[in-house]
Amino acid sequence: MMQIEFTESPMKDVRFYQDDNLKRLVNITLEYFNTRVFEDILALISTDDLVLIRRLISKFKSDDDNSFGNIYDELSVILTDIYNEKNRDNLRGCFLELIVFELLNKKYDIISNRYEYGINGFLKINGQECKRSVDVFALCDMFKGFVCECKINSNGFEDHDIENLNLIYIHSHNILSPYVVSLSPRFFIERKLNELYKNDDSNVIVHGQFIKIISMTDFINFFN
Repeated sequence: MMQIEFTESPMKDVRFYQDDNLKRLVNITLEYFNTRVFEDILALISTDDLVLIRRLISKFKSDDDNSFGNIYDELSVILTDIYNEKNRDNLRGCFLELIVFELLNKKYDIISNRYEYGINGFLKINGQECKRSVDVFALCDMFKGFVCECKINSNGFEDHDIENLNLIYIHSHNILSPYVVSLSPRFFIERKLNELYKNDDSNVIVHGQFIKIISMTDFINFFN
């Protein structure tokens, strides 16, 4: 029987995941899933410029449907606080990991079904620990699961990210399906991954047949 274990990364700074502004942003995002607010929040958090964020919020509020005006005011305060933090990139990365996990939990009832799961940690497969961490992991009692590598911007993916997903998929005997998740458009994700495959063509096998891409525009359809 194959053994798959997850342990949190010793480098994981739980303060980021417990940040009050981040937790409120995650809660709002989940509350407004399947609405234009959800998509707007993804667009806002993917933007690396507070001035542009404020312009986007003004635009979103001025759209024909202004029934969400109050929530955009709250988002403006939350995002201003997050973006004024010196560790804002860490908070943005944690946001994406938490949203991916919470949406997967909503879809598969990971916690209530007592599946194995974790955020930002290392996998050990049959006693052999993977060299690099994964951002999101879950394994159900039917012994099928997934691992996700999450990047706000697709340019953040590196060779070792794909290699790690590749090895996990192979060593788990196809039990753990690999995903890459980014708030970039699908075209940019695919272009970046293709650059990485040119650097190491051993990764093409997994990408060509098994790896799944979740881009900004895929979130609602996939997590439904």
